[in-house]
Amino acid sequence: MHAYRLTYCLPMISLALLATSGKAMAEPQLSQALETKRERLPRLVDAIAIPDNAWADQRNDAIETEHCAHKQTTMRHIVDGFRHKVFLNFDGAKLTRGASDSVANSSGLLIGASLDYPALNFARFGDRAKAEKEIIDELKILFGDFAIEFVTERPSEGEYTMMMVGGTGQGIQQNSQFTAGVAPLDCDNSNKKDIGVVFGDKLASTKKIALVIAHEFGHTVGLGHVTEKKGIMYPGLNDETCCWVTSDQTNPGQCGRTQVNEVDVLTTALGVGEGDTVTPSVWFIRPGIGTVVPRDIAVEIDAADDLRIHHVAIFLDGKLSAELDSRPFLIFLKDLPAGEHTLRAEAYDFKPNTATAEISFTVDGSCAKQGSCYYGTTGAGGSCSAGSECTSGLCALSSGKGKCAVGCAADRTFCPEGTTCTDSAGTWACLADTSASVDQGTPGSAGGCTVAGNPQSAAALLALGLLALIIARRRRPRR
Repeated sequence: MHAYRLTYCLPMISLALLATSGKAMAEPQLSQALETKRERLPRLVDAIAIPDNAWADQRNDAIETEHCAHKQTTMRHIVDGFRHKVFLNFDGAKLTRGASDSVANSSGLLIGASLDYPALNFARFGDRAKAEKEIIDELKILFGDFAIEFVTERPSEGEYTMMMVGGTGQGIQQNSQFTAGVAPLDCDNSNKKDIGVVFGDKLASTKKIALVIAHEFGHTVGLGHVTEKKGIMYPGLNDETCCWVTSDQTNPGQCGRTQVNEVDVLTTALGVGEGDTVTPSVWFIRPGIGTVVPRDIAVEIDAADDLRIHHVAIFLDGKLSAELDSRPFLIFLKDLPAGEHTLRAEAYDFKPNTATAEISFTVDGSCAKQGSCYYGTTGAGGSCSAGSECTSGLCALSSGKGKCAVGCAADRTFCPEGTTCTDSAGTWACLADTSASVDQGTPGSAGGCTVAGNPQSAAALLALGLLALIIARRRRPRR
């Protein structure tokens, strides 16, 4: 049996971090010294550590999951469909003490004869549907190369693993104030009906919940703890937790291994998956196509994916200007030379699939004084009053305000973040407010705007400069 703990593990000692207070306390749970070898590879965890100099549960989603699989370029394909199902039980259930059996709701993890396992408190995350999707999306990113399916309804037949997600661990063995989850270590993956538990109400973000689910599920298919700090199976959740690794084990010889290649173990247990085959989308919010702008401009980009965008790279005239891993994807360009230029945006997901958008524009240093600067049409998310002001030709109007929208089809798998594919009087568009009306127009038919009448005036652009410069400093290092 393995417990997933909120602990900070060091060689020879283990310090536990109290998630609610952020205070470190001595917790001599791990007696064996950890090896110091570090290799950038995948794995699963038993206990998780949250060091106070990294991120604690009070910080909402502070960790940006940096999946090592991002640089993998080969796509794998399922031959016989999903081989294994994992039932994410967010609604609680009555469990009885006995052999681990998801169908019978019995588990050897219980202290007493039975336990009414509680549901996950979704109220902390606002919308339940959105929170569930965030958890499952993270799991899809982590397990995309394997033939495994995560479901939220109990399968009606066949064998499946059940992960109980909710509560704080009351009535569960090896629980302490530092424990985030517990699961049986099934070295040979002999039981396809294991039950693991994740104490979701101790975790402050959907991303952390997904990481603990991945860790505990790893134990049920034979993965023990590893020494590689970046690994999912490292016995401590930290700001480097990212991926499946090849690493020394913390307990050499456990499950007959001293070192483990977690991808190989998962592939043997689950089968090969198809990976992420959905390409993201990327577009310029500003400047618009064919614009005439002054020497200092703000460049704003947005992107969308069915799971999550890993990062966006921005190129000016073929040279990398910035790599940004979180919204707003915004930079400020200063002292541009006069003449024609190109901007290219590349959006990456986690496999990586890539989408590219490119525009051309002209720099005229005197256009601001002459009132002849032309900012063109606006991309999705930009302000508008009519469809003709939007690159897409669609302006979503709500409460007297408008935002440029992206068109979609009824079966579209994803829309820009915070929007839903909606039928607005016969026009399908990705809308933040599903009651909004959509004005259609031909892009550019309104004749564009001059500096004097455009909210993107020179003064407005300069005002954005300081914010953009701060954001631009969060550039991603090249890998």
